[in-house]
Amino acid sequence: MHFHLPKPLHGWREFAGEVGIIVIGVLIALGAEQVVEAVHERATVHQVRSALIAELSEDRARWEYLRAQDECIEVRLSALELWASKAPSGARLAQFQRPNLWSVHSSAWELAKSNPAVERLPLSQRLTFASTYDIMSRFERYLIDEDQDWKAINVRTSAPLTDSGRDDLTKAIAAARYDVERRRNGYSGLFDRFNRLGIQADSNSGRLLGSTRDLCAPLPDNTRGKH
Repeated sequence: MHFHLPKPLHGWREFAGEVGIIVIGVLIALGAEQVVEAVHERATVHQVRSALIAELSEDRARWEYLRAQDECIEVRLSALELWASKAPSGARLAQFQRPNLWSVHSSAWELAKSNPAVERLPLSQRLTFASTYDIMSRFERYLIDEDQDWKAINVRTSAPLTDSGRDDLTKAIAAARYDVERRRNGYSGLFDRFNRLGIQADSNSGRLLGSTRDLCAPLPDNTRGKH
């Protein structure tokens, strides 16, 4: 028994040409789809990176503020230390300016970590982003400790001074001074990473944070002793 393949209506050559056109059309469609996906992917990567840059720009402004404020924090701590040693028993110090310990942002990074687009960033850049946020997370814990130490200072200076209160105040001042030193030891690594990522401080955020020199002013002259 012999089987005969049906012949194309207009011949094999024309049939092959039609199939070729179909194949080429499919390949063009697939290629176009890949181009669209690649463009979309690049746009997503750009958006993710831009969001991280914007967030870190605000964070750098806050860390630069803290760094600039450190000198006056030392002045304020020295003034408080002198008051603690010289003030008579029963003296109190009314409310005074304390450091502005601004928190930092990391919401863009938390969202970006779950976005596949982050994997498209160069490895060295991803590692630098990750280490930058790791350092800031550690510093954030330092700032919480520092805030607690300043609250302790405020409590001791607003209550009538006693011998035990004087000792507690001296300890709180020493702890606050350690907080400043601990931050200073980490600045070089943090700002080096900002620089490697090309992060500049956001000027608008910097203006909103206020003056860094308020703490350099003398303590208010409102101490009073027991009558």
